[in-house]
Amino acid sequence: MYREVFDTIAKNENGKFNFKDKDISIGGGVRSPNVTYKLAFKYKENKFTIINRTGTAYVGTITCELSKTIQPIYF
Repeated sequence: MYREVFDTIAKNENGKFNFKDKDISIGGGVRSPNVTYKLAFKYKENKFTIINRTGTAYVGTITCELSKTIQPIYF
């Protein structure tokens, strides 16, 4: 589900979408899932990056690099 949503946003915003699904060995023959979704795109000269990690921990990070001639962004 997330993969389709991020892919759609990347296509609509002319951005880049990366998906990685890799299990991590945590010892004793135990493996932990580690799925990462990364979306990067520009909106009105501002760069947005969204990283969503799922598996044993669910962590989302959103960063924005604002242009030097910042104007209010209307969504």
